[in-house]
Parts: sequence; structure tokens; C-alpha cells
Amino acid sequence: MSEQAKEWLDGNDLKTDEQWRLYVDGASNAKGSGAGVVFVTPEGAVIERVMSLGYNASNNEAEYEALLSG
Repeated sequence: MSEQAKEWLDGNDLKTDEQWRLYVDGASNAKGSGAGVVFVTPEGAVIERVMSLGYNASNNEAEYEALLSG
């Protein structure tokens, strides 16, 4: 979990009946592969995370890695 997410979670009281939104995307090209995750809290705060996969992945593999990291 990113430091930004930890700080937000420590400073806020979570309620189980509220919904979070999760957006994921992955991409691959000749220069490398990466993935991104965006959480949107019920209050509208945005928590973003991006990563380089460190290996040559297909676009579908990059998308799957993004989902797993979320």
C-alpha cells in the first residue's frame, strides 16, 4: 500500500456501507510494461498508484497485473 493511501486511511473513519471505486489499466510496448490503479473514496478523494512491471509483458498481462495490485 502506498504511503499516500496509508496516510489517508489513518486519518479517516471508514464505514462499511460506503462504496469505493477502483479503476485499473495496464499497457505494454517496446519500451516496457506498466500498470496503474486509481481508488476513489466515497468522499471523492483520489489515491493513485503506478508501477513499472520490470519485465516484458503482453498488454493483457499488464492489465491483469494492474487488477491484482488493486
